[in-house]
Amino acid sequence: PPEIAPGIYEIDLGAPGDERFIGWGWHWQEDIGATRWRWSGEYPQARLYVDLEPGAYRLTLAAQAFWEARRLEIEVNGLPVQPIGADQSLEPDVLQEMSFTIPASVLGDGRHIEIVLAYDDVVVPAQVGQSDDPRRLALAVDWIRLAREDG
Repeated sequence: PPEIAPGIYEIDLGAPGDERFIGWGWHWQEDIGATRWRWSGEYPQARLYVDLEPGAYRLTLAAQAFWEARRLEIEVNGLPVQPIGADQSLEPDVLQEMSFTIPASVLGDGRHIEIVLAYDDVVVPAQVGQSDDPRRLALAVDWIRLAREDG
């Protein structure tokens, strides 16, 4: 992903070119006011793919839940990574930041890294009377940053 500061890489979900990093589970780009993002929820998990320099990283994302609070877990290369802080839930109607620690051992050589966002449920707006939207929605994600922690 683009390096926005020394050792800090960002995927701006919803921005042109984000398709290079996303896999299954994401909906189309969407503008909400001044924010452009993507909703996850099409599949039980949403996937991202990156290459990074080997090392330990802090993964931080800006996201919000649809309709009701959602629990979020992150896996990197098939292994769960630890959240920073006790709360792993995201609330609706406001972007919140959540961070996770990725040990260097999980990244290996840094090639072909798979990041999985696993959420506990989805809601279809049309089924709850919110709109006619038939999509399964879990989390809207604005950006994901990967900050190198070991130099």
